[in-house]
Amino acid sequence: MQRQAANGVMWSIVASGSQQVLSLLIFAILARQLTPLEFGIMGMAAIFLEIVNLIGRAGLIEVLVQRKDLSEDETSTAFWSSLALGLLGTLLLWGGAGLISAFFQVPEVARVVQWLALVPTINAMATVHEALLRRVMGFRILALRGMAGTLVSGGVAVLMATTGFGVMSLVAQSLVAAVLTTGVMWYCTRWTPSLAFVVPEFKRQMRMGTTLCVSTLLGMGNQRIVDLVVGHVLGAVSLGYMRVAWRGFDTLLDLGMRPVVQVTFPVFSRLQQDLIALSSAYIRLARLTALIIYPIFIGSILVAPEIIRLAFGDQWESSIVPMQVLALSVLSMPMIYFKSNALVAVGHARPVLWLNVLEFGVSFGIVFVLCRYGIEGAAWGNVLRVIVVAPPIMWALQHYVGIHWKQLLGSMIPATVCTGLMVAAALAVRLALAPYFSAAGLLVAIVTAGAICYGLVLVLLYRGLFDELVTMLPGRIGRLAGVLNVWKARGEAGGAASKDRQAEVFQKK
Repeated sequence: MQRQAANGVMWSIVASGSQQVLSLLIFAILARQLTPLEFGIMGMAAIFLEIVNLIGRAGLIEVLVQRKDLSEDETSTAFWSSLALGLLGTLLLWGGAGLISAFFQVPEVARVVQWLALVPTINAMATVHEALLRRVMGFRILALRGMAGTLVSGGVAVLMATTGFGVMSLVAQSLVAAVLTTGVMWYCTRWTPSLAFVVPEFKRQMRMGTTLCVSTLLGMGNQRIVDLVVGHVLGAVSLGYMRVAWRGFDTLLDLGMRPVVQVTFPVFSRLQQDLIALSSAYIRLARLTALIIYPIFIGSILVAPEIIRLAFGDQWESSIVPMQVLALSVLSMPMIYFKSNALVAVGHARPVLWLNVLEFGVSFGIVFVLCRYGIEGAAWGNVLRVIVVAPPIMWALQHYVGIHWKQLLGSMIPATVCTGLMVAAALAVRLALAPYFSAAGLLVAIVTAGAICYGLVLVLLYRGLFDELVTMLPGRIGRLAGVLNVWKARGEAGGAASKDRQAEVFQKK
């Protein structure tokens, strides 16, 4: 299972990284073609689209993944349930487009929402297929699906943006991505639903799935509430700038956090009867995740001005500070980001719901107050929300799963030390080279110096963790690393044996 989990994590990270490179390239092209107002309009519509999308899934993916065995009645019932909820979401979005437009006082939002209303039904048709792939840890297929969807839908959006379609190019991007990713999962799983619909099974699935769905909605709402408040209080243009800042933040999450989250639930579910093993796995994942994401997030703070200007253009300078502030949220993320998967895996879904209610309330209150200071204040609200909710989350993990908060905090030490020294090296390079290098050259120099410093410090101070990260690499790279480690071990063993023989000969003489 460790090999499967490691392979799943690394496949997700590698594919997610490739997908994010493509996605960021496409987004950069669109950012130069479209205005902050058009991005803001799409952001207003996307808030409600994401909510309805989750309702269509109804937590059924997690319900099906957690089951030890699945029957045809269970999968077919889940399919028709998800499809019905997806159709309901489509009708709600279509009918509520006018109200959404009136809430933001932006008439153009209504047309965008009505077109996007098709997405929940399309996505709902692939809910069971995604669950089937996750059960067998088919993260390679899921990752390739995402890459294909990003490439094709992004190409369509860029073509439409360059020919003057404006915000509708972003709408087309969402529709094409939904159709393509759903089609790929149907093709890869080769599963088709029967006409079976078992009412008792439907009730069982909805009972657990509804709790998970509401918890996920509240968890997602912690980010989307920021967009909602910014859009309503500060307007579409400010939301456009905020969406670009979120884009940078989400890109970093996709590179370092979300690939791991995808794998943790099936892994935790298999360990649900052994809380000691589950606790150990959680702490190990938190430590390794921190080693991956601390340098990425903290490093992005140092190079955010160059990234925003080079990638998106000078018109997006107002997104620099919010992106830097949002990146500070990473400090407690590795410790609490997997809490839902761990608690649900051991059968405690209700505490997840209450924790998300608490987090949502804290997020709304803080952001509503700080939003009066602009989008920078809204970004600080998100950081404060993560800090405030971390203690109750760690208490719940200790109470229900047995994960001690002191061990979690201790697992962050290696990443903190390595990242601190990396920041010192990167700042020294910035101060020394800033007067002489262009923005692109300075970006390359800072990233290179930071990466080299981080790698050297990790090898010198925490060699065991470095080896653990290396051996998680997928495919031939991972096998090569394993062979090198074996050769190294044999060499050390051979050297020790040679010394023993020399000592024996000396004693005989």
